[in-house]
Amino acid sequence: VGGLGWAGAALPTLLVLGILEGDPTSWWGPLVTLVAFLLIGLLDDLRLIRTRTKLALQVGASVLAACFLRWGGAAIAPFPALTFGAGTFAMTALWVFAVVTVINFLDGIDGITVVHASVLLALGAGAGCGPAEGGFLAVAVGALLGMGYWNATPARVFPGDVATHGLGFLIATLALEPVAEGAGGALPWPVATALLLPAVVDIGMGLVAKARRGVPIARAHREHLYQRLTRAGDPHLRVALRYGALVALAGFCVIWLGPRAGWLAIGLSVLLGLGGHLTEGLLRTHALPYVFPRDSAAEGEEQRQEEHSSHPQQ
Repeated sequence: VGGLGWAGAALPTLLVLGILEGDPTSWWGPLVTLVAFLLIGLLDDLRLIRTRTKLALQVGASVLAACFLRWGGAAIAPFPALTFGAGTFAMTALWVFAVVTVINFLDGIDGITVVHASVLLALGAGAGCGPAEGGFLAVAVGALLGMGYWNATPARVFPGDVATHGLGFLIATLALEPVAEGAGGALPWPVATALLLPAVVDIGMGLVAKARRGVPIARAHREHLYQRLTRAGDPHLRVALRYGALVALAGFCVIWLGPRAGWLAIGLSVLLGLGGHLTEGLLRTHALPYVFPRDSAAEGEEQRQEEHSSHPQQ
């Protein structure tokens, strides 16, 4: 539950910024939603909720988010605007739920949540997203880096679901606009989605690996590419920085390169960056066996052994 430290640093700042700007009421909705996601993650860390109950709570919190935030869908060359009309509410809830799930999945080695989320939120802060025109996201990054000091190998603090749920919601808001004015803007949809591409591809590869081996899709596992890279001998921090660099590259492609050079430049950059990452990673890990736990108890024991190992080679 190391994410409690991050939340304890970030949440009071949100209240202070709202008071200083003289309009804290416009932030109450997102603040309540953020707290809801933090509590869901905390309950899951403490093993007090079943999987179906957790799913229902996540859906409920995502719907709550859609009451105060809406899908932006702004255009950025060479991509057109993406709007949903009457389906905006449903799209907003679906987006929040999906992003929280992605960030929750990408927390399996020391430092990867801190590095990955820091790059995402820093880009959002620089673009002026969220309360205080990016000010709150900047504070969230600072608090996250503070937690990262204790999460570096050998980790003494683990973010847990309490952090991944809260961070997932904040990252989802990068593509959302406030229903009430005064709570910040949103990134164009191609930017927000491209920043998640490295994580989505990694998760998709894990799902394919499970499907090919007849493993239930919903079963937890520790065979993500980033986890397999650490098993191949890479230090946790190196792998985490690798994924942070991929996010930064994705942002560079859609924010700076795309508007200047078009679709072809984006495609070539993705092929060289993400394609090179996948090719090198798969070549280095192809000899490693895929080991999926047979039941939840075995998975829990394997996860505890991994998280409490003192060094990556163990």
